[in-house]
Amino acid sequence: MKTFQICLMMALVPAVATAELPKNLPAAIPLWSKGAPGSESRANEKEEWSGDNCGNVHNPTLTPFVPDLAKSTGTAVVICPGGGHSKLCLGHEGYALAQWFQSRGIAAFVLKYRLAREKGSTYTIQDHAMADTRRALRLVRSRAGEWHIKPNRVGILGFSAGGELAAYAAMKHDSGHKDAADPIEQQSCRPDYQALIYPGSSATFTAETGMPLLS
Repeated sequence: MKTFQICLMMALVPAVATAELPKNLPAAIPLWSKGAPGSESRANEKEEWSGDNCGNVHNPTLTPFVPDLAKSTGTAVVICPGGGHSKLCLGHEGYALAQWFQSRGIAAFVLKYRLAREKGSTYTIQDHAMADTRRALRLVRSRAGEWHIKPNRVGILGFSAGGELAAYAAMKHDSGHKDAADPIEQQSCRPDYQALIYPGSSATFTAETGMPLLS
C-alpha cells in the first residue's frame, strides 16, 4: 500500500503543478436538478472566484472529463479538491488533474461541494459536504452506461479537506435506496477505491470514527 501511495504521488506531480484554470471546461452538472437539500433557495447565487479558488457554492456540481470510447478503461474517479472547507482549489487540485486522468482513459469528475468553514456558512461537513460527496458517487454510477464506465470501478480521490471527504465516503456508505423515486438515489455511494492526498482532519471526523488523519 505504501508503495502504491508513493507511486501515485509521483504520477500526480506533473498534473497539479499548474494553478491556471484550463480553457473550454466541460459544462458542470448539478448534483440535484432542483437544488441541493437545504440549499434550494440559494441555488442561483453566483459563485465567487479568486484565481483558481472558488467559494460561495450553494449548487454543488460535477464537471465531467470523459475520455473517448476508444481510449476508455471503464474506470472513473470523483475528485474532491481541497481548501480547508473554506474554498475549493479547483485548478491544481481539480481540473488539471481531471484532464490528466482523461488523457489516460480514466473518466474524472471534479466535485464542487458546499463549504462548511467559509465565513458566514451555515453548512456542516457531515450534513452538507458529505451529502454532496455521496451524491456525486451515485450520480456517476447512474450514468455509467452513457459514460462507458464500469459501475464497480468508481473511486474517489481527495486533497486536504477533500481527502477527508474521500476517507469518510469510504468508511460510511450505503448500497442505495432501492425504493427511492429518484433513480440516482437508488445507486450505491460506496467508492470502489480511494486515494487520499495529504488528507485533512477535523474534530468531527476523529470523534465519530476514532481514526484521526494527518493534517
